[in-house]
Amino acid sequence: MAISGSASPAASFRLAQMGVRSFLARPLRLEELDRTIDDALARSPDLRPQVRAAVGRTSIQEVEEQVRTILVDEALARAGGSRRKAAQLLNISRQLLQHILRRRS
Repeated sequence: MAISGSASPAASFRLAQMGVRSFLARPLRLEELDRTIDDALARSPDLRPQVRAAVGRTSIQEVEEQVRTILVDEALARAGGSRRKAAQLLNISRQLLQHILRRRS
Protein backbone atom coordinates (compact mmCIF):
# COMPACT_ATOMS: atom_id res chain seq x y z
CA MET A 1 0.00 0.00 0.00
CA ALA A 2 1.32 3.45 -0.88
CA ILE A 3 0.14 6.88 0.21
CA SER A 4 1.02 10.11 -1.57
CA GLY A 5 -0.23 13.62 -1.97
CA SER A 6 1.11 14.01 -5.49
CA ALA A 7 2.21 10.82 -7.25
CA SER A 8 2.50 11.01 -11.00
CA PRO A 9 1.16 8.22 -13.23
CA ALA A 10 4.76 7.14 -13.88
CA ALA A 11 5.46 6.91 -10.14
CA SER A 12 2.25 4.94 -9.62
CA PHE A 13 3.29 2.53 -12.39
CA ARG A 14 6.73 2.02 -10.80
CA LEU A 15 5.10 1.35 -7.43
CA ALA A 16 2.83 -1.25 -9.04
CA GLN A 17 5.86 -2.94 -10.59
CA MET A 18 7.38 -3.18 -7.11
CA GLY A 19 4.30 -4.93 -5.74
CA VAL A 20 2.20 -2.05 -4.42
CA ARG A 21 -1.40 -3.13 -4.94
CA SER A 22 -3.23 -0.21 -3.36
CA PHE A 23 -2.59 3.49 -3.78
CA LEU A 24 -4.21 6.14 -1.60
CA ALA A 25 -4.14 9.85 -2.26
CA ARG A 26 -3.78 12.35 0.56
CA PRO A 27 -5.60 13.69 2.39
CA LEU A 28 -6.70 10.28 3.65
CA ARG A 29 -10.20 9.38 4.62
CA LEU A 30 -10.26 6.94 7.53
CA GLU A 31 -12.96 4.77 5.95
CA GLU A 32 -10.91 4.43 2.75
CA LEU A 33 -7.78 3.53 4.71
CA ASP A 34 -9.66 0.90 6.74
CA ARG A 35 -11.17 -0.61 3.57
CA THR A 36 -7.80 -0.67 1.82
CA ILE A 37 -6.11 -2.41 4.76
CA ASP A 38 -8.93 -4.97 4.99
CA ASP A 39 -8.68 -5.65 1.24
CA ALA A 40 -4.90 -6.05 1.41
CA LEU A 41 -5.14 -8.52 4.30
CA ALA A 42 -7.87 -10.54 2.58
CA ARG A 43 -5.88 -11.15 -0.62
CA SER A 44 -2.82 -13.31 -1.13
CA PRO A 45 0.29 -11.26 -1.80
CA ASP A 46 1.45 -10.83 -5.39
CA LEU A 47 4.86 -12.51 -5.51
CA ARG A 48 5.53 -11.64 -9.14
CA PRO A 49 7.61 -8.48 -8.46
CA GLN A 50 9.96 -10.32 -6.11
CA VAL A 51 10.23 -13.32 -8.40
CA ARG A 52 10.92 -11.10 -11.41
CA ALA A 53 13.63 -9.30 -9.44
CA ALA A 54 15.30 -12.65 -8.69
CA VAL A 55 15.73 -13.56 -12.38
CA GLY A 56 19.42 -13.60 -13.22
CA ARG A 57 20.38 -13.20 -9.56
CA THR A 58 19.44 -16.54 -8.07
CA SER A 59 18.54 -20.00 -9.28
CA ILE A 60 15.02 -21.31 -9.42
CA GLN A 61 15.97 -23.94 -6.82
CA GLU A 62 17.08 -21.24 -4.39
CA VAL A 63 13.84 -19.29 -4.88
CA GLU A 64 11.78 -22.45 -4.35
CA GLU A 65 13.72 -23.28 -1.18
CA GLN A 66 13.31 -19.75 0.20
CA VAL A 67 9.57 -19.78 -0.47
CA ARG A 68 9.19 -23.25 1.07
CA THR A 69 11.18 -22.24 4.17
CA ILE A 70 9.21 -19.04 4.71
CA LEU A 71 5.84 -20.74 4.20
CA VAL A 72 6.67 -23.59 6.58
CA ASP A 73 8.09 -21.28 9.26
CA GLU A 74 5.06 -18.97 9.06
CA ALA A 75 2.58 -21.85 9.14
CA LEU A 76 4.30 -23.33 12.19
CA ALA A 77 4.28 -19.94 13.91
CA ARG A 78 0.59 -19.40 13.18
CA ALA A 79 -0.19 -22.95 14.33
CA GLY A 80 1.66 -22.48 17.62
CA GLY A 81 4.18 -25.16 16.65
CA SER A 82 1.56 -27.79 15.84
CA ARG A 83 2.70 -29.71 12.78
CA ARG A 84 -0.82 -31.00 12.14
CA LYS A 85 -2.29 -27.49 12.10
CA ALA A 86 0.65 -26.14 10.06
CA ALA A 87 0.11 -28.87 7.46
CA GLN A 88 -3.57 -27.90 7.28
CA LEU A 89 -2.64 -24.24 6.73
CA LEU A 90 -0.26 -25.26 3.94
CA ASN A 91 -2.81 -27.68 2.46
CA ILE A 92 -0.31 -30.55 2.55
CA SER A 93 -0.16 -33.81 4.48
CA ARG A 94 1.46 -33.92 7.89
CA GLN A 95 3.85 -36.53 6.52
CA LEU A 96 5.00 -34.21 3.73
CA LEU A 97 5.55 -31.42 6.24
CA GLN A 98 7.61 -33.74 8.42
CA HIS A 99 9.66 -34.75 5.35
CA ILE A 100 10.30 -31.06 4.54
CA LEU A 101 11.38 -30.40 8.12
CA ARG A 102 13.70 -33.44 8.18
CA ARG A 103 15.42 -32.23 4.98
CA ARG A 104 16.12 -28.86 6.63
CA SER A 105 17.88 -30.43 9.62
